[in-house]
Amino acid sequence: MRIYAVANQKGGVGKTVDTINLSATLAEQGRRVFALDWDPQGHLTEAIGARSAEAEQPSPARALLGQWSGEMAARIWRAAGGLASRRDR
Repeated sequence: MRIYAVANQKGGVGKTVDTINLSATLAEQGRRVFALDWDPQGHLTEAIGARSAEAEQPSPARALLGQWSGEMAARIWRAAGGLASRRDR
């Protein structure tokens, strides 16, 4: 299993478009693809035609923003914390 991450703090640099194109290309090659939309605005989710979580429903973005709690939210926080600690080195 390979994991690809598309990230940049600046907006408008093409992260969503790159993610859509990379995901589509890998899927066309027969690879299994899981695209996770961390953006609270949900543009990736919208672009691929998936249904967005309702305002009150749990989502990764809501967990990161501290608007949702629970076991899965705690796991998301731990994963995000691990990523942040690696980035800051």
